[in-house]
Amino acid sequence: MEKPGGIFLPNKPNHQTTSPRFFSNKPQTVTCLNISQQLSKQFLQSHEHYASQTPLVGIDHVIIYHKGNLSLWNKNSINDLELIARRNTPAVKEAYQFIKSLSHCSVWLSMVMQSLQEKKAMTPYHYRDIQQIICCLNQLKLLVSDQELIAKLYEQLCESTAPNDTLSTAKGDPIDLLLSFAIQALSKGNNEQEMKSLLQSFLKSSQELNTHCASYATKIQLQGMHRILLDWTDKHLIQVKNTRVLIVVASGPREQLIERQYFEEMLAKQNLKNDEQGIRYIHCIEMLPQQIATVTDKELIGFLQQHELNSSIGKNMLNNPLGMDKDVLSEHAPEALKGICPFKH
Repeated sequence: MEKPGGIFLPNKPNHQTTSPRFFSNKPQTVTCLNISQQLSKQFLQSHEHYASQTPLVGIDHVIIYHKGNLSLWNKNSINDLELIARRNTPAVKEAYQFIKSLSHCSVWLSMVMQSLQEKKAMTPYHYRDIQQIICCLNQLKLLVSDQELIAKLYEQLCESTAPNDTLSTAKGDPIDLLLSFAIQALSKGNNEQEMKSLLQSFLKSSQELNTHCASYATKIQLQGMHRILLDWTDKHLIQVKNTRVLIVVASGPREQLIERQYFEEMLAKQNLKNDEQGIRYIHCIEMLPQQIATVTDKELIGFLQQHELNSSIGKNMLNNPLGMDKDVLSEHAPEALKGICPFKH
């Protein structure tokens, strides 16, 4: 009869399942890379912990703009931020979305027509896309006839485009204009010269349409945001200098974002400027579209807490509260780059 093994061993160690480390007398190799990776991991964990403990000094309210919604957070008696209000902006409502859809149809059609000209032939993909555009435009047309709010908005849009001679329809009807070009693209897609001429005509005609769409959409969104924030300012005694704004933006169209311009104007009216005296009042948090869909308000507030901790580190170690926002090696790069360009002149 075999003697039983020790408390950490089976009766007969199985060499196929037992870790090789048990049988090896060789010391584990420690490399600089291993140490560095472990240190970085532990540093980031520690940074996240201390950021979560960082008191938001001088911050009483936080406004978050995320997926077309505004939320207002207030610092409570134990210095935690709690949600006190949330409102949809016009960006997620029907009037704005109608104008956005009309503009998207215009851009979509321009992409298809450009590709048709380059390919010099109609492919099944081109045909499918144009048919989908026609379907979308007809659905928008139904909305105009069925919904009073959309009909009124569309009437104003038609009036603004009607005087322009470049619009081929007598009434200046933007949907009919786009439908006309889409149908022509179907019939002329295999003719290179006709397609080239049609594209030029379309780009000229649609330019003013898109300008008017952009103007209407901007007014709708900014006026709607203003009504929301005016209401909040009155009800919750918001002080701009003690407020921070987090704007979640997609990697793409983000320069001169209209929502950011609104908050910059709000600062200017209080004689304040973003990043002035080392204070960042407005944060534009750039993400991929799929990340925007899943990020939570709590995670966004965590971003603000990390920024505030970095501001403290930057002030203490770099004499600049915003110093941690740039690569700490950046000032040494110009000298290091001298003479090392990989391309010979």
